[in-house]
Amino acid sequence: MKILWVTNSIMPDLAIALGSVPSPFGGWKFGLSKDLSSNGVSLIIVSVREKEKQFYKKINGIEYFLLEGKKTSIEYDPFLEKQWAEVIDKTKPDLIHIHGSEHAHGLALINCRPNQKFILSIQGLTSVYASYYTSGISIKEIYKNITFKDLIKKQGILSQQKSFVKRGEIEKQYFQKISHVMGRTEWDKAHTINLNSSLKYHFCNESLRDIFYTNKKWNIDNIKKNTIFLSQAGYPIKGMHQVIKAVSLIKKEFPDVIIKFAGKDIMRTGTSLKDKLKMDGYGKYLNSLIKKYSLEENIQYLGVLPENQMHEEYLKSHVFICPSSIENSPNSLGEAQILGVPCISSYVGGVPDMAEHKKTALLYRFEEIEVLAEQIKLIFNDSRFANQLSKNGIIEATKRHNRETNLKNTLNIYSEIIS
Repeated sequence: MKILWVTNSIMPDLAIALGSVPSPFGGWKFGLSKDLSSNGVSLIIVSVREKEKQFYKKINGIEYFLLEGKKTSIEYDPFLEKQWAEVIDKTKPDLIHIHGSEHAHGLALINCRPNQKFILSIQGLTSVYASYYTSGISIKEIYKNITFKDLIKKQGILSQQKSFVKRGEIEKQYFQKISHVMGRTEWDKAHTINLNSSLKYHFCNESLRDIFYTNKKWNIDNIKKNTIFLSQAGYPIKGMHQVIKAVSLIKKEFPDVIIKFAGKDIMRTGTSLKDKLKMDGYGKYLNSLIKKYSLEENIQYLGVLPENQMHEEYLKSHVFICPSSIENSPNSLGEAQILGVPCISSYVGGVPDMAEHKKTALLYRFEEIEVLAEQIKLIFNDSRFANQLSKNGIIEATKRHNRETNLKNTLNIYSEIIS
């Protein structure tokens, strides 16, 4: 069968061919693409970038196209319709698989070739996420922490929430134009039905990045005691502010506690004027909390990590926390579980499909920082319990993210739609 993927992120092999550094995000798709290509699928992967020249190259048996966009990813771009038509006429795919619904470029493809067979994979749902964007931060605190960057670039918390609303309107169009959706939680299934009850919903778990299938697992004897790891903290939905508040409640008992976070340097840890000018409102708010609770020595920024370094940070941490105000099925939680890191997560979205309270993780209400604080203390104080969470998490995540099972389910879904 011949399958065409539409991806928002640039795949690693294409990034290298373009002379760029591969992104650390979306690596699970790269693993699945290799699995499909090795199992009889002729795979074409197409991405769009604003003001980038068109590019084509076949690498390791997979055809890669880069299309040139004239507008931003959240604006409909009719200029893409001709390019999409040329790609479809050249490759003649049996099925088009669109990964993610928050960017508009796939709509140009659907509109120029409406008779093609499509399936849309749900990542998150921005139309739903938008209402959670401020994540418990009061309007007073939002206005209090507006920065120069927010005013000039209109990228403050409320502006970003409006961007999510706009992306949500794009998303709703996808759900009205296609017939098949691929999801993996009761949460995304419920919202899919709400958006379009006539859609055919296909269940399929996601596989993880290659390195997380290693035999190297979390061992309490090899960790840095009392360290908390967050995979990212770039915007309010990711809940870093709640972790800071919770840690302030346990600092007296654990003065050496460290919050490590990867990803974008939202708090601008540099001290130059340039760093200050680049800080946005959420970063300023986080810094105000850190100063308020005297946690300057308890925060460690790790930067944007490639998957091998991310893997090592999981293994060195005492606990992994997914503190988001909303998620579908966060791959970071799956990565931590399959390595055996004791996990705590907010009870939101599709997380309950990934974690059973007190068995494979600890769960708490996003608002309840007091409960989060007690759960951190429990793992710090009780090695026996931490080891039990670790063991159970590995068992459950290994089943959920089984590469062979997920490949087989993906192929079955493709075959069903094509036939």
